[in-house]
Amino acid sequence: MTDREGAAADTSAAGHDAWHEVRHAGSGPIAPGSRIAQLVEIQGDLDLDTLRKAVVHVVAEITARPVRLAGEEPDGPTAPASSDSLPLPVVDLSTEADPRGAADAWTRAALKRGAELARGGQETRHLSSTQALLRLGPDRHQWFHQHPRINVDRFGCALITRRVSEVYTALAEERPAADGALATPAQRASAAAGYAGSPAQAADRAYWRRQLADLPEPVTFASAPARDAGWSRAPVNSRPVTLGTTDTERVRAIARFGGVPVRAVLCAALAAYTHRLSGATDVVIGLPVDGRPSRVSRRVPDASDHIVPLRLPVRSATTFAELVQDVARKSREAVRHQRLGHRGLCRAAGVPDDRPRLYGPIADIRTPGTHVRFGELSAVVHDLVPEPVHDIRVVLDDDPVNQRLRIVFSGAPDRCRAAELDAHAERFGRLLALAVAGPGDPLGSFDLPAEDAPAAASGTSGTVSSGVPRRTLTDLLESVARSHRDAVAVIGADDKLTYAQLHERANRLARLLIDRGAGPESVVGLLLPRCTGTLVAMLAVLKAGAAYLPLDPAYPAERLRFMVRDAAPVCVLTDTATDTYAADIASPRTTTIRLDDPAIVGELEHFPPTPPNDTDRPEPLLASHPAYVIYTSGSTGRPKGVVVPHHGVVALVEWAAAGFGAESLTHVLAASSFSFDVSVAEIFPALAGGGSVELVDNLLSLLDGDPPRWSGGLLCAIPSVFSQLLETGGLQVSATTLSMTGEALSATLADRIREIMPGTRVLNVYGPTEATVHATAATVQAGDGPEPKGAPPIGRPLDHVRAYVLDSSLRQVEADRQGELYLAGDGLARGYLHRPGLTAERFVADPFGPPGERMYRTGDLARRRSDGLLDFLGRADAQVKVNGFRIELGEVEAVIARHPAVTEVMACVRKGPSGEARLVAYLVPAQGARIPGRHALRDWVAERLPAHLVPAELMAASALPRMGSGKLDREKPPTGPRPLEVDPSPDFGRGDAHLASLAAGAGQERVARGFREVLGLSEVATDVSFFDLGGDSMMSIQLLSRLRREGLVLTPQDIFEHKTVAALARVVREAKDTKSTEAVERTNAEDGGRAALHGPDTTTEAVPRRRGDRETSEEAGSGVLLPLREAGDKAPLFCVHPAAGFSWCYAGLTSPLGTDRPVYGLQARGLGGPEVLPASLREMAADYLDHVRSVQPTGPYHLLGWSFGGVVAHEMAVQLEESGESVKTLAILDAHPAGTDVADAAASAEAAPGSLAGRDVLAMLLEFFGYDPAPGAAESLTYPRFVEIVRAQGGLLASFDEQRIAALARTFANNARIAGLHEPRPFGGNTVMFTAREHSAEAALGLWRPLIKGSLEVLPVDWTHTEMGGPAALRDVGRVLVERWAAEAPQKGSVNTP
Repeated sequence: MTDREGAAADTSAAGHDAWHEVRHAGSGPIAPGSRIAQLVEIQGDLDLDTLRKAVVHVVAEITARPVRLAGEEPDGPTAPASSDSLPLPVVDLSTEADPRGAADAWTRAALKRGAELARGGQETRHLSSTQALLRLGPDRHQWFHQHPRINVDRFGCALITRRVSEVYTALAEERPAADGALATPAQRASAAAGYAGSPAQAADRAYWRRQLADLPEPVTFASAPARDAGWSRAPVNSRPVTLGTTDTERVRAIARFGGVPVRAVLCAALAAYTHRLSGATDVVIGLPVDGRPSRVSRRVPDASDHIVPLRLPVRSATTFAELVQDVARKSREAVRHQRLGHRGLCRAAGVPDDRPRLYGPIADIRTPGTHVRFGELSAVVHDLVPEPVHDIRVVLDDDPVNQRLRIVFSGAPDRCRAAELDAHAERFGRLLALAVAGPGDPLGSFDLPAEDAPAAASGTSGTVSSGVPRRTLTDLLESVARSHRDAVAVIGADDKLTYAQLHERANRLARLLIDRGAGPESVVGLLLPRCTGTLVAMLAVLKAGAAYLPLDPAYPAERLRFMVRDAAPVCVLTDTATDTYAADIASPRTTTIRLDDPAIVGELEHFPPTPPNDTDRPEPLLASHPAYVIYTSGSTGRPKGVVVPHHGVVALVEWAAAGFGAESLTHVLAASSFSFDVSVAEIFPALAGGGSVELVDNLLSLLDGDPPRWSGGLLCAIPSVFSQLLETGGLQVSATTLSMTGEALSATLADRIREIMPGTRVLNVYGPTEATVHATAATVQAGDGPEPKGAPPIGRPLDHVRAYVLDSSLRQVEADRQGELYLAGDGLARGYLHRPGLTAERFVADPFGPPGERMYRTGDLARRRSDGLLDFLGRADAQVKVNGFRIELGEVEAVIARHPAVTEVMACVRKGPSGEARLVAYLVPAQGARIPGRHALRDWVAERLPAHLVPAELMAASALPRMGSGKLDREKPPTGPRPLEVDPSPDFGRGDAHLASLAAGAGQERVARGFREVLGLSEVATDVSFFDLGGDSMMSIQLLSRLRREGLVLTPQDIFEHKTVAALARVVREAKDTKSTEAVERTNAEDGGRAALHGPDTTTEAVPRRRGDRETSEEAGSGVLLPLREAGDKAPLFCVHPAAGFSWCYAGLTSPLGTDRPVYGLQARGLGGPEVLPASLREMAADYLDHVRSVQPTGPYHLLGWSFGGVVAHEMAVQLEESGESVKTLAILDAHPAGTDVADAAASAEAAPGSLAGRDVLAMLLEFFGYDPAPGAAESLTYPRFVEIVRAQGGLLASFDEQRIAALARTFANNARIAGLHEPRPFGGNTVMFTAREHSAEAALGLWRPLIKGSLEVLPVDWTHTEMGGPAALRDVGRVLVERWAAEAPQKGSVNTP
């Protein structure tokens, strides 16, 4: 039997992984990574006949059935072949001039032959091992043996060597050779069969699910992206770096002092190094394991080794000693759960099986070379084949000469260069030496100077002249105006202004503004349309010495009001067209000046046209005074005003003269909103160079021309807007320079621009408003990205700018490493208007510049290439994360935008129905094009992106939302969103029946809709289990509730037994057609479950109900008794809730117990609304027994309880026994008799919400229901905050309001209180107890033995206490109970005997 890709079903998990590597390695030159080999050098008089017998004996031990792969005949060779006549070829090289050299050449040729078999696709037919004995002299031999990696790993290869030496020695000494035999095939098969489906396997899966939840994208040190090269080439290695004797001894001393293996110290060093280079605080490194956790498995020479992810929180403040201890603990846990293999780990993590890496660099810590003996002869073993490397493997071993630690960085040859690896090895050695010298020091204190540090520093800045006084922008503009009086300065839609006209009008208005109180350090608002008069007003404000505040009339009135109120301008300039806006936004203290008011026009005529000077202004105008204030969006929703001084604009203008070029500045298109800082780069460089500025409404307004065309010098554009322009067709654009700014430029758009505008110089310009528009720039060339199709770089810093790429400790990172971009120099803004705290947070001291200099923290991620160019990598504080993967939305957008039917794309994250994050893409069709159906387009995208980058939803839209600056506004919905058409395709999924949307039958579609809503999926397969799609027992409750609202009746066991959409649709019942008593009871139970989960019906008055009151059948269902399965002719099993009060988790018992045993849950009172809660645990038990007897009047009874429920079940058994009834089963799942598992919360019972004690209850509830408690860990949890946390994280409690949470907390606290007060009494019957792995069986026996007079069987299980209530653990519990009942079936009478 083979798997889907051809690997034999009986191949180990690691063998499967190796087989897939071989299959996908391609047809290029292959290194011997598909095989494993050792060379054993034997010194002395070797007995060849004894060696042959030893080899045959060992082969006989390990030979099992053939390990076959797809395409191999049933009688194909085994690995290794078993035969008494097994040849051991002897290759005599003793007559060669250089026997050792000849042996080396022979070995290389043998390895090459093995590799060629794989390359030629022969691996499936040549799985036998090969070996030979090389004779170099009468007392010098080398035994060579190699094996396919799908059968034997490095550990197995070494085991074969060691076993052959043991048998040789036994034969030579005439001892029995059977002692210490390798595990037999039967033992191997038994171990494998025993693991599959066992509690151990389930525990391993549960452990890795926890460890790999929200797994970050692994950090890589490789400079090139991953390719599907498989094992196609041998790795490239760094030069070895050997630690000094002192540092080596320090490593071992730290291990001894901390009680940890040396391996933990070295792994901690790699984690620290990864953190320092990447800035990552959630670090995942690879840890090689042998995959052999048992003594038997360690005698099996098969393929079991693999890499497990070691996930570590690492921060700069962490000390190295603390990190070592954390690594040691996490390593022990990982090794204990190592048996799943890579593909099993991927499934546990919920990621595709073929995801190449779950971890970053691998810490390959090797022990000293193995020394074996053949009788009296000594031998040394050499591994011949390097481990395959897909990214980076850090090999640490002992130098064989001086026993000092040696470091080698090994990298994938298509991703790493030897020089890079050499630098890594040197830096890592430096960090390790610093760490072991100061283990108590924080990681951030370890200095890692690189060899290229001087170059790195010089490459971060231009020729900055910080500190040198610059002219004001006003002086610069006026000097040019005097020499270009008659040249055209501004071109509007209806008029033009020469320099003389522009400045004379501006001078008069400036004098008016000075008269109204404007001057340095004041602000003047500009609420004006896009016309030449606005540029007059802009220059007038600058001449008056004030800062202009652009107020775009297109902005919402609320935002404009905030800006005016926050900036407090001395006046706001308007005209007739915008005066109505002014009435809405002006504050009582703001003066409004309407420029076309006849009175104002007349007043302006009386002012002289000469420019005002410092004598006219209230105070002298300096280069440090503000030139403009532009508001940008704030992360809190409150816009912030960026104050930019004159010297920043002058520095930009001076750079632009050379950066854009004089020819480009002769005619500049001004298409950006004046509220967007790119307008500064469009206007002032041209006006400071004697050029013309042409004003248009926006770029798309160029299409209004007849014919649509524009020709000029400089055009500045946002990439996405310019892409729209190109999509229209027919527009003729010609520009000397095209400056792309405002958002990332994709390689695809850059290619299209070069194709459409071949003679245009394209600049990719980057810069935040806080750095005066532009900070870096690069001329875009073909193939500029890190890869031929990669995004173009953002270039180098401008002449007046310094740019640093820093880690979290504000240390410069090495070339090609990711860090956060900081900017410094003359381009920096003064800060945020009236926001000193925010200014101090974002504008920090520059440790690399002159004293007193500041730098701005951009929040952008970047890396500096070795040539000094910077790559933009996205936002540091706004990366999205979906299904554990970090996603750059721009990457998704760039790929989908390549589709010929798509013109614009916006990718964003939206919340699904359960609050989970979902990746959604909105597409705007190209003109005249028809977007393919959703399935066809998803297939197209999936061919170009990894699965985690393919959007869960693809939606068409008429237009995408944009901010005033033209950038995409991902927080807003697009215009006209609509689902893509469904186009059933035989190639999609598993066929036409794969999609619920194509399912036949209305019932099936309604069930499928319930699946989609609860699981948050846009599509579900009709033949895939609810639980395989991501559901769990808690979500099954929500599914029942959703289907009930659809008029469909199901029970919990239906979901656990039938699982899929198709199967459930066959057993679902319409509520209106259901007349049987059984159906009514099912309906009542379901209503009860909904009430327990979602609170009481709001149409009914909530009246406290006392315990003695009898409920109707419907009320009973919504109260204590919860039928999980009512059918069956055997005695029911009654399951008592844990401390939180719900019993739905026990639905996981319905399947393993079989269809003939009913299962009921007992739920706590108070979950469905106001009720009188039990005053003691004995009262609770008596109440529950009333409900039990309503179903089963007499015994024998079967009781089960988990945690708190175990204590209650025990008390119920005591009370039944006291009443003369028999209890056949008392199953206790990890409970403590005094309620100690919840007693810590007893003090919380009477606490008011929000108090310290109340916080304990709410925090415990978060953890109990599987929520991350971190968001509320540092605060006093209140009910509103609790609701906010659970709704943000989704899950079972996401639909609960404060009233329901209060009921839940009240019930939980009461359970804690009565547990702490309970005094248990002895039970005379038999009990089976299951203990979680964190609680010892001996301790449980000691606690419970005095309280159980009958037999007490304690069964340890490999589940944590929290996991005991999960479906997987309950399946194991159910199997044990079924086995016990089967064994007891012939017995008669009561089992309640002492």
